[in-house]
Amino acid sequence: MKKMLTSPEMDPNGIRNIEDGTSVNFKCTSKSIPRSSIEWYISGSKLNGTVTTFNPTENTVVSTIIYLTKKEDYNKILFCSANDSFTAMNSSSATLNIEYVPTVHIDPDYNPYILYARQQNVTLTCVVDDANPADGITFHWTNRIGIASDQTIIVANVSSKHSGEYRCKAENKIGNSSVSSKLLKVQYAAMIENISDIIIVEGANLQLYPTVDANPAPLSVWWTRHNDANFTFHVSNLKINNIQKEATANYTYHVMNILTPSGINAINRTSRMTIHVDVQYFPDVHMEPKYNPYILYQNQQNVVLACVTDDANPADIIAYQWNSPSGTANSQNITISTVNEIHSGQYSCSATNLAGTSNVSTKQIDVHYGPQLTNIVNHYDIIEGDNLIVSPMVDSNPVGELILWTRQNDANFRYNSSVLKINKINRTSSDNYTCYVMNTISPSGMAEMTRTTQKTFYVNVQFKPFADYSIPYSPLHISPKEGSILLITVTITANPTPKIIWRFQAEADFGSCNLSTLLSNTTTNGFRTSSFIAFDSVQISNFGDYTFTAKNSAGFFVRRFFVTEEVNAIPPSLEYVVCKSTTAIVMWKHIVNEDSSLEYYIQYAENGKNMKSEKLHQDYTNQLMAYTVNGLNPYRKYTFSILAVNLLTESMSRTVECLTDVSCSRQEISELQNEHTRMFVAGIAMLGVGLLIVTAVTVFVVRNSFKNKACESTTSDEHINEQISNPAFTNVDNTSYYDSIPPQERRIDSEHRTNVNAYEDMPTLSKVEDPIEKTTEKNVIDTNINIYESMKEQACAKTSMVDPLRELKVMNLSDSRTGLYESMKMPAKDNTQTSDLGREITVENTSGSNNQLSKTVKTPIQEAETSTENKIVDMYTSFVNIRNK
Repeated sequence: MKKMLTSPEMDPNGIRNIEDGTSVNFKCTSKSIPRSSIEWYISGSKLNGTVTTFNPTENTVVSTIIYLTKKEDYNKILFCSANDSFTAMNSSSATLNIEYVPTVHIDPDYNPYILYARQQNVTLTCVVDDANPADGITFHWTNRIGIASDQTIIVANVSSKHSGEYRCKAENKIGNSSVSSKLLKVQYAAMIENISDIIIVEGANLQLYPTVDANPAPLSVWWTRHNDANFTFHVSNLKINNIQKEATANYTYHVMNILTPSGINAINRTSRMTIHVDVQYFPDVHMEPKYNPYILYQNQQNVVLACVTDDANPADIIAYQWNSPSGTANSQNITISTVNEIHSGQYSCSATNLAGTSNVSTKQIDVHYGPQLTNIVNHYDIIEGDNLIVSPMVDSNPVGELILWTRQNDANFRYNSSVLKINKINRTSSDNYTCYVMNTISPSGMAEMTRTTQKTFYVNVQFKPFADYSIPYSPLHISPKEGSILLITVTITANPTPKIIWRFQAEADFGSCNLSTLLSNTTTNGFRTSSFIAFDSVQISNFGDYTFTAKNSAGFFVRRFFVTEEVNAIPPSLEYVVCKSTTAIVMWKHIVNEDSSLEYYIQYAENGKNMKSEKLHQDYTNQLMAYTVNGLNPYRKYTFSILAVNLLTESMSRTVECLTDVSCSRQEISELQNEHTRMFVAGIAMLGVGLLIVTAVTVFVVRNSFKNKACESTTSDEHINEQISNPAFTNVDNTSYYDSIPPQERRIDSEHRTNVNAYEDMPTLSKVEDPIEKTTEKNVIDTNINIYESMKEQACAKTSMVDPLRELKVMNLSDSRTGLYESMKMPAKDNTQTSDLGREITVENTSGSNNQLSKTVKTPIQEAETSTENKIVDMYTSFVNIRNK
């Protein structure tokens, strides 16, 4: 069955707003029998798409097309057409309003768009070529200067930063357009970088490497220097080797290029950059004052040394450096407030700025100073007899011209030498000495000056102790009575003050080693030391051997005192004295007894002064003996006495005075007789013949009277005045000193008469013109002491002390006491001897009751401990035994 085709129906239809590129479904329904076929058309052209057809009923055909819209289909008509083989019919239509995004471009059309730097008000416009819808469009710019939303952008002042790609797009409700882009190229004159003002040190290499930014690239570059028309270098990089300070200047770098902006004529551009090249150099200095060497003097005040800069770049910031013997300093000037010798030496200064350090300026400073004395101490202790040598060390600049030595208490002592030397110095040389040294200094810019330095020192001549006999002292042998007062005193002179020791050995201990040390009263005043021991009542236990020892660093002094019970020597007999003009005959005799140790001395003095002593020789009989004293002065009053001395005591005869005659010649006697004769004749003339006999008697008497006074010798008055001491010694002129000397020390042999001086070690006494070896008690006792000490040392001390072996011989002695005395008279060495190797005592052909004393003692010290023959022999003990017998 056939059913007529009806008009197909399309859904949707009408105007359809469709976005570009979207898929749209359109459905077309046709009813007919037979069923019709359906086709799709757009603006008369068959539409291609995805078509789906189905038959919901027998006479119904439904066709669906899926259509992808395109911008090009904007405003086209879309419809479907049905054909049932009999009839063809079109459906209703739909108008396609295709909506799409805009399309745009940028004006001006130059691409690339060439501008030039500093070009003004350049406009870029984003132009919409097509859009649906065309209203409500917005714009978007993306470029070098940021993001903009205006359709047009304006570059007010073009610069190189504006170069680049500029993009714009437009947006409607459908969406954003495609981006339109334009390349802007900004051309500009050269921009010079990487060079600037430069500071360079003289001698370095200048290298300038500028960086150029130019568009287009430079066509030409070159360098110039201000104020130097000849300086032009067509190079990009400027190099100046070993640049000098004269190259300090402004330098200009030139760069030229040509600009070709779009739509404009070409433009020529030249760029320039000027820089300053500062060639710095280290300072040039000198030192002031300009003296070299610069001579100063010690203690000169506030000396200024300046480091002066002659030239420098930079000159405003300069550091100074000093080197000197005193150290370093960092100031331009240095000041020496007080000059001394440590400032001598080389001074150097330098200056440093940013360029570096100057060459060093040097100056030699020579400090002149007066002599400085060293190696001289304030005090010299020296032993008498040694050599004094004082060798000063003199430090002076310039060298000392004169060295002079003086002595405080000796104006005549002037010694020019670099070394003071006094050979075998003696105690009188103790004094203050002064060493003078002089030189001449000549400071720079000043007058010469003389400098003198002195050093005073004291020379202390030390000497060993010796007896001072100007002070009363005790004799070596003292014989007090039991119960009497005993005083033993010694005064010595020594330097330095000695140590005093008193030792005692009682008579009962003679021959043993029993010695005791005694307390004494000792005082010192200057070089003089006095010491004494005293007993108010002498006891038997006080008799014995007292030893006084004084010791200092120069040596020692020993004095022995033998204290025994009083035994008086028997006084001799002075019979009479016969005086002539220059001689006197002394008649005397001694009393013979068992004391064979007696010695006799005649003592005589003129008017109680200038006592002299001569030893007498006796024949050991009671016969009258005569002794002639020679060398007397005529017509002078003399006193005579005889002194008897044994080892312990002394006694004196009476004192006899007599007057020497006037010395008359024969002519004088004849003249005297003639004078008397003339007187006789005158008497006769005056008295007459009658008085002749009386006158003759008178003349005879007168003549005899004158003769007796002038020419004849007489016998002196006999004055019996027995005394222990001679009155001549107590004369007011001699008492203070002479009475203090033991009689044994006053004696001198008759063959060698001189003033009394028994001790050679007394420095204050006058020198003996004819020195002799005296036999005095000092010699005897010193010998005894030495022998005694030697044997005691061997027996007790058992130590060796150095002394040459001494031999003492006594021959043909009939009495041991005499032998002892004679042996004791043998001269002994100085009692200050500190050494003793051993001594030998030999007695030959001896007899008597005391032979044991005279046994040979000859035992070396080394054998003293074991020898059976070495018995202790004490000479003083032996003497006491003899005396007791």
